[in-house]
Amino acid sequence: EVTEGVPVLCYHYFRSGFNPSYLIKVLGSVIFGMPALGPREFWTTPEGEFEKHLRYFRDTGPVVMTLDEVAELVAVGGDLPQRAVVLTIDDADRSVHELAWPLLRKYGMRAHLFVPTAKVGTSWSELEICTWEQLAEMEASGLATIAPHTHTHPDLRSLPPEDIAYEVDTANGLITRRLGIEPAHFAYPKGWWSARAEPILRERFSTAVLGE
Repeated sequence: EVTEGVPVLCYHYFRSGFNPSYLIKVLGSVIFGMPALGPREFWTTPEGEFEKHLRYFRDTGPVVMTLDEVAELVAVGGDLPQRAVVLTIDDADRSVHELAWPLLRKYGMRAHLFVPTAKVGTSWSELEICTWEQLAEMEASGLATIAPHTHTHPDLRSLPPEDIAYEVDTANGLITRRLGIEPAHFAYPKGWWSARAEPILRERFSTAVLGE
């Protein structure tokens, strides 16, 4: 039970339809501890399951907020809703555009999409990453707020400060040039927090930095 603050739910990839082999892998991994799921499969949410989440939020009352709304309330000492969540999606796989975004439109809910900008429009780590055109379409809808997930998706814990600054500034610059927005949020790759990165990020992002 969350007694303080607003939970941030982090999604990654989505898939449509029912796949018996996927179900067998999930059961083998969860029940028997077998290494049956690859990284993509482990972080994949079935389309129907994601819709169940959105329907639950709509029908039972948790308010879906943005990070900006949470930060604004905190800044003025306002009361946060007793039941609220923030939705985030990492990596910008094309399944977000094809499956998740239509459901966000259907239910009128907003999410933050964190993008490794060097990977936009490419095949990477078993993923097909959204194009800039797809990202622009989602951003323009008002239902997806695009923000950086670094440029090349490295482990920031292993980088010196100058390389961390390069990763962040390059990603910010690309998003601003391609989408016409100035990002206010950042998500650490794989949620791996870095003490060296923290002051660099705090200088560049006014509201939220997401990690472990």
